[in-house]
Amino acid sequence: MNKLLRYFAIIALPLIISLNGYGQCNTNTSICTPGTAGPFNFVTPGPGVSTCLDWIGPNTGYIILHITSSGPLNMLIDGNSASGFLDVSVFNIPAGQSPCTAIQNSANEIGCNYATASSGCNQFGNSFPCASSVPAPNVVAGQELMIVVENWSGSSSNFTLSLGPPPGAQTGPPNPAITPVGPFCVTSGSVQLVAADMGGTWTGPGVSPSGLFNPATAGLGTHTINYSVGSAPCNASSSTTITVNSATVGVSPAVTICPGASTTLTANGASTYSWSPGGSLSATSGASVTATPGSTTTYTVTGTTAGCTSTANVTVTVSGNPAVNAVANQSVCAGTNVPSTLFSGGAAGTVYNWTNSNTAIGLGASGVGPLPTFTATNASGSPISGTITVTPTLGACTGNPITFTITINGSNTTVSPNATICLGGSTVLTAAGATTYSWSPGAGLSATSGASVTADPVVTTTYTVTGTSAGCTSTATVTVTVGGNPTVNAVANQTYCAGATVPSSVFSGGAVGTVYDWTNSNTGIGAPSSGVDVWPTFAATNAGAAAITSTITVTPSIGSCVGTPITFDITVNPQPTVVAGNNGPLCEGADINLTASNVAGGSYTWSGPNGYNNNTQNPTIPASVANDFGTYTVTVTAAGCSGSATTTVVMNPGTQPTITQVGPYCANGAAVNLVASVAGGTWSGTGITNGATGLFDPSAASIGNNLITYTSSNGCTNPATTTIVVNAIPTIQFTGDVLTGCAPLDVVLTDQSAPASSAVTWTFGDGSPNSNQLGSVAHTFTSPGCYDITLSATSNGCSNSATLANYICVLPKAEASFYVDDATQTISDPTFNCINTSLNATSYSWEFGDGTGSTLIHPSHTYPALPGNYTIVLYANNAGGCIDSAKINVSIKDELIFHVPNAFTPDGDEFNNTFKPVFYSGFDPYSYSLTMYDRWGEILFESHDVELGWDGTYNNQLAKEGVYTWTIKFKDIDNDKKMVYSGHVTLIE
Repeated sequence: MNKLLRYFAIIALPLIISLNGYGQCNTNTSICTPGTAGPFNFVTPGPGVSTCLDWIGPNTGYIILHITSSGPLNMLIDGNSASGFLDVSVFNIPAGQSPCTAIQNSANEIGCNYATASSGCNQFGNSFPCASSVPAPNVVAGQELMIVVENWSGSSSNFTLSLGPPPGAQTGPPNPAITPVGPFCVTSGSVQLVAADMGGTWTGPGVSPSGLFNPATAGLGTHTINYSVGSAPCNASSSTTITVNSATVGVSPAVTICPGASTTLTANGASTYSWSPGGSLSATSGASVTATPGSTTTYTVTGTTAGCTSTANVTVTVSGNPAVNAVANQSVCAGTNVPSTLFSGGAAGTVYNWTNSNTAIGLGASGVGPLPTFTATNASGSPISGTITVTPTLGACTGNPITFTITINGSNTTVSPNATICLGGSTVLTAAGATTYSWSPGAGLSATSGASVTADPVVTTTYTVTGTSAGCTSTATVTVTVGGNPTVNAVANQTYCAGATVPSSVFSGGAVGTVYDWTNSNTGIGAPSSGVDVWPTFAATNAGAAAITSTITVTPSIGSCVGTPITFDITVNPQPTVVAGNNGPLCEGADINLTASNVAGGSYTWSGPNGYNNNTQNPTIPASVANDFGTYTVTVTAAGCSGSATTTVVMNPGTQPTITQVGPYCANGAAVNLVASVAGGTWSGTGITNGATGLFDPSAASIGNNLITYTSSNGCTNPATTTIVVNAIPTIQFTGDVLTGCAPLDVVLTDQSAPASSAVTWTFGDGSPNSNQLGSVAHTFTSPGCYDITLSATSNGCSNSATLANYICVLPKAEASFYVDDATQTISDPTFNCINTSLNATSYSWEFGDGTGSTLIHPSHTYPALPGNYTIVLYANNAGGCIDSAKINVSIKDELIFHVPNAFTPDGDEFNNTFKPVFYSGFDPYSYSLTMYDRWGEILFESHDVELGWDGTYNNQLAKEGVYTWTIKFKDIDNDKKMVYSGHVTLIE
């Protein structure tokens, strides 16, 4: 069958193309080895590609080639049938673009052979014996190609691919070997990485997909760079490492030195270092150097690491020499306010430190800055001096110090102390601390000058003496008191009990300086026989049975002046003597008789065990109990003085037993043996199950108080009793406001236990944390299932628990979901099949959006054959009423239907004289264009009217018989999508 018959065979068949059902580019296995590969099976074709192929064959082949050797692509596509048309197109695959995307762009097509013979083969070049042949396109190593084979007639079921021998292009796996580079400095510019086969993709720190490496973006360190080239399985990858180095130099901070001094400069952050300027440095290399500049200098250090350099600067400032101007010596009188002294002579910033050798002049020992104002002092009558030393500093530099003196002149006049004389007496006043003296007032003095004078004033007088030394004066005063007859205030008589503390007292009434001499006539009261001024504290004593009295005499005196004495009495009464007794020993229950000795005029107070008090001399305690036995104290008071005695009442042997207190217990508690202080007795009472051992069983006792009695047979004893409390075990009850429902289920559980709980623990059975919420507790059950609820409660210290199995049941929520076989259909068959994928549902309700519905599990629905959009809603429900919904939007499109003839006969008869596509629906006629090309790509005809076709002429002449290429362009009427179709038509004359 020749090519012409190929066209005739289909001239009457329309080409119906629908957008519904287009698949993706289906790629056969790639070829990674040279020579012949295959056979490869044909596959269902994907979308039509912009090539010379007419895209009407039943199946297609897709092969990817990686070119490893440049040259013409001598290639044979050979089907397994010796007949049929195999049309082949060759596409370049740009780097980073998928093969199936690349073949959609006609600009990537580098060769096409539209087979001219039904030979079952197709050839580029002439290396193979195939009737259908075109020149081989030139390709280069590293280039990726896709070969598209259209099995136009369907004669072959598979095919092989062969490449001609060198020097023609060859295929194989790509070589990803990377040319090593680096190391780089972090400041280096970007560099293009190179692999043996370029065109692949680069990944890693600092590298772009095209292989441009930026050291700054990558950062310091060694980085792994990966490279991948080719398409699987004809692909390969490799990696390399690139090191990025840096020399970030640091240097010690700036420093200030004194003239002639030196400092050490230290650098860091690099391997080697270079310093400049070098004139004042100990060396120009090394991490540390010594700098001795004569003036302020900035040094630069350059650090190098692995070829990378950086610099840093440091400034050494040379300070000036500090100085201070001389200060004149000073001389002042004591008491003078010495003004501040300012120091000068140094450069700005100079600090003046001073010291004082003698702080007795009134100035501190040291300071900084100006010498402060101070008051001159001189504790002696002779001049004293302090040497002031001032040392200037500027930063760390110290200048030459200066010194000056401050001398304090003047007197420090003193005078003999104040004196008291009797009226008509005299005293000598003596001054010191100066050279000459002047006294005033002169009345009562023997002289008004001289170091000593005699004073005999008739009234108290204060004298002033002025002393002079070296022109400096000072004064002092002294008072001569003229005393009258010394006096003393009267003191009242006093009475105390023996053993009392007599307080101290100070005698008064005389003038200042009065002395009070006292004597005691009877030391038997406990006081000493004599003393001065103060009457001492002492303990009053009386060894007899009657009161004793002593007379105290106080005589005042001032100097030699003696006044009139006073007297007062101190009386000490004796303490009462008391003897106490009782009628014991006694048995419990007997009357206790207490006795006390008789004291004339005395009153009695008793105290004792069990809170006992009584105010009679000889009281009786009837019907004694155990707590009444013990020690009693009686206190007797007479004439304001008290005495005490004690007596102990003894209980006969056979001690009253006591029971060790126990409980309270819970009603389900374990039995316990009771204990008494006296063994061998008998136990009785509610809950006692063994009277000999005292075994108490809470379960046999009463709820509440239980009276227990213990009887002992030893001595004169009474039974002992105690009360044991038994608390009830709580009865656990609880309710839930909701017992079943859909997940998530909110439930409130309420404690109804009796007695009321004081502490609880709720266990929800769903693995969630327990709750200690009293009263009611809210809980959310999130997962389907039935859960045991346990409540443990405590009341009055007693605990119990209860569990309700499967008390809360949570039903799963229905999960509505479905899909349709295709959410977009055409008006030719607007039927949608709904596939239900819901979970946990038992019933379904469908709404199709056009007023109809269904309760089937997997319904199908057919809409009116009109374009439109609808929403399908599914409601899924279950026995618990846990409903859910899902929806999907579906669309009905107007179908694109047209056909294109593959031959026409412009011979002037009434049939088939023009070529044009015939459209039925689904296109926008206002966006239509038809273009006709010859085999060399020259445009022969254009039309924008769907009714205007090509009449086969060019330049008003009928074109030659042969195959012509057509391209039609238009928009989809539904979404304005641009559509482009190309194909071939045969002009038959």
